[in-house]
Amino acid sequence: MRLPAKEFLEIEQLAGKLDIPVSALIRGWVLAALAEERGTSLRDAIDRVAAEADRLRRIAERKDIA
Repeated sequence: MRLPAKEFLEIEQLAGKLDIPVSALIRGWVLAALAEERGTSLRDAIDRVAAEADRLRRIAERKDIA
């Protein structure tokens, strides 16, 4: 997905403040929108994004150690 540089910078800054990867933040927004469209609970979408963010943090931590 392509985004204008200014908006992408804003997303990067927000992700940094939230201490999550940019991809997890955007994925969360997409999943939340899909959940709303298909009637899935927002809580389920948030739980999926949180689990993914945790998984990515664990991967990043392993790479910092290596």
